[in-house]
Amino acid sequence: MNIKLLRVIQNSIPNFDVSNTEDIIKAEKFLKREIKLNTEFTPKEVDEIINFFKIYGSRFDILLSNEAVNCIINGNTFSFSRLNFPSVKLKLFEDQSKRLSCLDNEKLLETQHSLCEDFANIFSESIWQFIQTNLLEENWLNLIKVFKYYHSLINYENFEKLNTILTQKNNVIFELIPFEEKYKLLNGQYAYGTNENYFRMLSVIDAYYFEEQVNRINSNVVNYQKKSKYYKVYLAKILIAISNFEAVSDEIIRVLADNKKIAYLWIRYDERIDRSFIDNLLILKSKKFSARAEWIILSVYFLIIFLLYLNAYFLYSSLIIIAFVLEIIVYLVYRERFSIDYFSLMPVDKKDKFRLVLKNIAVNSFVIQIMSLLACLLLLIIAIIAIYSAGFGLFLLARLYMYLKNK
Repeated sequence: MNIKLLRVIQNSIPNFDVSNTEDIIKAEKFLKREIKLNTEFTPKEVDEIINFFKIYGSRFDILLSNEAVNCIINGNTFSFSRLNFPSVKLKLFEDQSKRLSCLDNEKLLETQHSLCEDFANIFSESIWQFIQTNLLEENWLNLIKVFKYYHSLINYENFEKLNTILTQKNNVIFELIPFEEKYKLLNGQYAYGTNENYFRMLSVIDAYYFEEQVNRINSNVVNYQKKSKYYKVYLAKILIAISNFEAVSDEIIRVLADNKKIAYLWIRYDERIDRSFIDNLLILKSKKFSARAEWIILSVYFLIIFLLYLNAYFLYSSLIIIAFVLEIIVYLVYRERFSIDYFSLMPVDKKDKFRLVLKNIAVNSFVIQIMSLLACLLLLIIAIIAIYSAGFGLFLLARLYMYLKNK
């Protein structure tokens, strides 16, 4: 059934009452005129909506009058995300429970269950479109709310389709772990693999069903924990994310919590891991100081950088261009290292976020300055050797580099 036709009727016929036969006749005449002008709708869809009114009348009014349910069947993901949960006004059957208070609890629950089951089947297509849109938008919080507060409106068919898609997503993360060259996809195409809300959503939808899949991901991370150097931080992201899965088994809950603690150590880089010079500089991102100390250091650093560039601009303007070119080259060479945001993996208060963003920029900037300076010194040494040895020194230097690299 095309739910857009319901909105057309509501907007075109004031005070439309589905229990009023005359209003249904008006709606039918109006829609048949409308399809002659609007090719968006078909005669079959008009017949479906009219038959819906004739058969069910006002039976689903209590659900259709719910703001959240309206967002779901109309596919309005943004408005749904803005709703205040949990709210009494958004609860299903709040008014009906009062009207049917004369019934015993068992009868009331049976009536509500029957109503939701019929609604879920009739509006199955619209509800699935809402779920699918949230999947595409990676709006895991919306799906958490849907399955936490409105799970009774999801029929078996939609539930199974969603579980199949989420299983495929979980398998992608599981199969990606052995290949560190693919880890950068966790920053983009497969970002859900390091998203805490994604794994929280899995436990809300069906903790029993997804528990084994989450445990497999956890085990695979453990199996490949010694595979990489600086890419190990991506494995830490996965472990921290999956720790938000609320497992059924107490043993898995304990394992996920313990591995989360280990992941925080990986973020700081275990001292036993061989690190390059640039890794040792970038590790400053995960060093924790007091907020006051970090603000002072950041202020002094940015002030020094500003004064240096200001003096260079007025005294040696040509150096600015050379410096920028070198810094861009350094950034492009090491951009994958710079993309690892160590601090973003740690528990962060909102009030600290801006300071940590500045800290990330400052450390990246500092590393770029150091590497640019080293590049200048290296180029100078090579130039001196080339000039004074007529090129023979460069040959020896290259041979020495190859020898040390093989060692």
